[in-house]
Amino acid sequence: MSNIYDIAEKTGFSPSTVARALSGKGYVGKETKTKILAAAESMSYTPTHAARSLRIQKTNNILMCIPDLYNPFYFDLIKGASDILESQGYHIVLCHSKRSLQEELNIIKMLKGRYGDGMLFLTFDLNETNVQALADTRLPIVTTNRIPYDNYIDYVHVDQTKAMYLATCHLIEMGHTEIGVLIGDLNEQNSYERYEGYSQAMKEQRLSVSTDRVIVSDFTREHTRGVMNNYFAVRNGLRMTAIAAANTLMGIGCMDACKENNISIPHDLSIISLDDIDVTTCTSPRLSVIDMRQEEIGKKAALLLLNQIRGRMGRRKAELIEPKLIVRDSVKRVSIAALD
Repeated sequence: MSNIYDIAEKTGFSPSTVARALSGKGYVGKETKTKILAAAESMSYTPTHAARSLRIQKTNNILMCIPDLYNPFYFDLIKGASDILESQGYHIVLCHSKRSLQEELNIIKMLKGRYGDGMLFLTFDLNETNVQALADTRLPIVTTNRIPYDNYIDYVHVDQTKAMYLATCHLIEMGHTEIGVLIGDLNEQNSYERYEGYSQAMKEQRLSVSTDRVIVSDFTREHTRGVMNNYFAVRNGLRMTAIAAANTLMGIGCMDACKENNISIPHDLSIISLDDIDVTTCTSPRLSVIDMRQEEIGKKAALLLLNQIRGRMGRRKAELIEPKLIVRDSVKRVSIAALD
């Protein structure tokens, strides 16, 4: 691929003259410019994006840190963000952190190295380490987690505690009292906030939160299937009538294990999960869910990021999105007589 030095050698003009002619900035005589442009075309010259970005300090790229690219929850969020950003001439560069703090820090370094004009930061666990690293960049960033620390970073998030609270309350309203929860690592923000919603709903109704019904998995379908198969085997059956899953993949993994253990849903076990993704209407029975409104999160986060990039920072902005209950077929009403 030819460059300005090749064109300079061919035309006999200096590289700086060639650069001015190609960029259209600075004075170049009409005849000189015509010769340079003709030579550039004959040599198939294409200006590199990297060189242009270095010159104008703008890449038109937005880095998007995703903890799990294989989780369909993020598909609608990516769509919401890309719809907004692409309409304004920006392109999303997906960066897969694999739920690793070290990978997150590496991706944040990419932003500091100006691989993008800003970042949408998604994580399972917003903690002091990654928050400080984000703040140290002093560059446009929006995260989709609630930030419990004082800093300038904007965030848009769905109320995860309320989401699990709504899920658990729905089970209680349907007559269930022996309710389990499928949750992730309670040392991580996402899991802890969701567990708080479950615990709050149970305590409000004076229902016991038994450790025997707190089942820890990893937010994936296959691992949850194995965890639930082990749970059923060790306990030789059910110790609950309903379960709230922290995401849809965990809910479906639980359904897989129930099928393998001849446990009927919702006759033997009712299930509700967080996240409304396409597959929830394809399960049998169709899964009742809490809509976490991820496309709206993506759109609002992108708009906040654009405001930062355009210099309209102002005070830190924190936007809360309310989750919504969607009732389908996987939760059965339980009568008092049946409980007795």
